[in-house]
Amino acid sequence: MIHEDRLGAMLRLSKNDTIRRKKAMKISKFYRNDYLSICLVRTFFMMTVAYCLLLALIALLGMEYMMEHFNEFNFRTLGAKLIIGYIIFVGVYLGIAYVLGSIRYANAKKMRREYEADIRRLDRMYLREEDEEDEY
Repeated sequence: MIHEDRLGAMLRLSKNDTIRRKKAMKISKFYRNDYLSICLVRTFFMMTVAYCLLLALIALLGMEYMMEHFNEFNFRTLGAKLIIGYIIFVGVYLGIAYVLGSIRYANAKKMRREYEADIRRLDRMYLREEDEEDEY
């Protein structure tokens, strides 16, 4: 005999098997600070590589100008500008990564709570059905 309410609960649970839901379940296993730390460290390294590649691209594009005016460069101010640019570049992206990581973590926790509530609801349905069968 098919119970429509139990079938609905099973369908909601099967929806949780999507890739997005599985990723959310993995995220929600971490503590919030641990997950955000992982996001920030990963972003720091990726943005450092991206900044270096960006500088290399700019250097390649301006190679002719740099060779012609090499003696005129003030390397202290150039180095200071590069370091300040790096700090701003990485800082902005770390801020964005923190906000996005917080949102992702909150959504993952919410999905996990909904999933666990559906599991408990389905379990109660099965227990109720077993109790009804035992009465007969």
